Amino acid sequence: MQGCALHNPATPADARSAGRQALLGKLNQCLAEVAAKPHEIFTSSCTNLDITKLRGMTIAQLRTSLGPPGVSSDSYVSVPKDVSAPRPPYECRWAFHSLPENIIGGGPELQCVSEDRRTCNLVRWVMTE
Repeated sequence: MQGCALHNPATPADARSAGRQALLGKLNQCLAEVAAKPHEIFTSSCTNLDITKLRGMTIAQLRTSLGPPGVSSDSYVSVPKDVSAPRPPYECRWAFHSLPENIIGGGPELQCVSEDRRTCNLVRWVMTE
């Protein structure tokens, strides 16, 4: 086809990256909404989002995009009785809810689980109590 410019469509990797960036932007907005309501019972609407696109991201990428997690394996020490036992998977979580200080409870959290302490092998919503 002479005279026609060929359109170079985005690669699947480019589309996945753009989808991740859009999702991370939305999650960041929702975290800001949660932070703006620190003394209220509040659950973010983001908990309805499909976050499976985040699987395969590094923990460092999530921390850069969402800020430090509220809870991570760094927050507690697990000492197995058997020193030869495999290390438990590393996890970190970002809270997408808030509660008044005098209320004990929980809510939805975005959880990243990593076998290698680097890449999120599992990303899901979990409910804490």
